[in-house]
Amino acid sequence: MDDFLVWLVTGLALMALLIILFGGKPTVEEREGTVISEDYIGMIGPKNMEIYRRIDVPEFDTSKLSFNREFTVGDKTVKNGLLSGADSLSYRFDIDASNAKKAYIRFEVADTNNYGPLRITVNDHEIENKRFERGLHTIDIELKFLKNSNVIKFSAGSSGWKLWAPTVYELNNITVVVSEYSINKMKYDFEIYEDEYKNLTRGKLIFHFNKNRGTISVNINGYEIFNGESEYAKELLVDKSMFVQGQNLIEIEPGENSEYAGHGFFMIFYNTDRERVLEKSFNISHSNYLTFSRGDVRFEIDKIAASGKMIISVIDSDGQEHQIGRESVGTGEFFYTFDKADIKEGENKLIIRSDGSSIFRVTNLRIYV
Repeated sequence: MDDFLVWLVTGLALMALLIILFGGKPTVEEREGTVISEDYIGMIGPKNMEIYRRIDVPEFDTSKLSFNREFTVGDKTVKNGLLSGADSLSYRFDIDASNAKKAYIRFEVADTNNYGPLRITVNDHEIENKRFERGLHTIDIELKFLKNSNVIKFSAGSSGWKLWAPTVYELNNITVVVSEYSINKMKYDFEIYEDEYKNLTRGKLIFHFNKNRGTISVNINGYEIFNGESEYAKELLVDKSMFVQGQNLIEIEPGENSEYAGHGFFMIFYNTDRERVLEKSFNISHSNYLTFSRGDVRFEIDKIAASGKMIISVIDSDGQEHQIGRESVGTGEFFYTFDKADIKEGENKLIIRSDGSSIFRVTNLRIYV
């Protein structure tokens, strides 16, 4: 074997030995000194993700409770005769007709000759026309006859052929009773902005009640999302079709004989693009800064979801950014240096970010200072 072959075989053997020992990759010298490390970082780069904005619903106290309103008319003798003429009673009373649940008239016939009927009307609607005996009487009023302002009238009917004597009813303790609901509702306006509305996915309404008797109805922009009894905490899902861009309205209304009080909050979910950035702080002491000459950044990329470039920067304690690297992403180890001009005494930050197109995963980060 000539000398050339001997040297060739020897060289190939040495290369094989180096590959076995070092894996075929060039190595970066190990450094001593302070090291800031993090083994797993995660993905870096843009990501379309669902986020939410919280809208607080202020404290509310709602109720729908019934109570009686009594209108005391008093005493009156009504009569009607051909010769003596007529004497009737009219009385005006005001209510909230939309909240009325029951109404009636209560009176006593103290005396009567019963020659003719006693006619009772409400707003010109006849509710009774008959002969009444002595004693206590209660006459129901149909709610459809009631208005916010009402007139009740008592009049005696004709005594007929008894021309010499009128029909007479002596009425005492005439009272009009109306059962009404006292209603306290809650209405709250909130706004959905244009960028939220375009990417809207859903809504969630969460209540915490400190009073929860009976039933409750919850509406969003006229859409009923709940009606029934509730525990002290209630979570309601809202379909995105119920929202509008701009002003929206929440309405809370209790059911009959119900009380609900508490507070809550809305969660408006929508999609948006978010940039995932690696940010790692490291501190430079006064003594370290005086003797500082060079810092190293080392990390690995083990996964690439989208190709592009990455940017490596150091932000000093004054907030100034110093770019120390920019290159295409690839799997493997990466090594960058920074010098004293890139840092300041105090807290500095290492930033690794995408150029807006690349998505990659960083692991095994080391910062030597």
